[in-house]
Amino acid sequence: MNTEALIKELLGGHCDATLKETAEKWLAADEAGREAMRDELIAAIGGAVCTVDEVIEAFGQEDHIAAFGADVAAGIKAHAEEIKAQGVKYCDCPACTKAIEILHTLGEKMPLED
Repeated sequence: MNTEALIKELLGGHCDATLKETAEKWLAADEAGREAMRDELIAAIGGAVCTVDEVIEAFGQEDHIAAFGADVAAGIKAHAEEIKAQGVKYCDCPACTKAIEILHTLGEKMPLED
């Protein structure tokens, strides 16, 4: 799948506000504008994707527990701990997964990827 199609899929779900704004600007740009925005898009993706450690920390905090409910927060935290034990470095939610996939179409990787 190409970058444009992946970005449209990303925007169809929930994603970080900065990434959403940057992705929308990228989609609206012509080819030259998209190339000029490449670094900005890559930076927005890097800032939006959570590490598994960040997920574990966040879903152990009271604000996330209150926002998502104790059972949901505990489930997300447990899942993150489980995938961390398997060696996964980044959150595997749909938004983070799609963002990393977009990064790959641009020929880039997240810092912790081997």
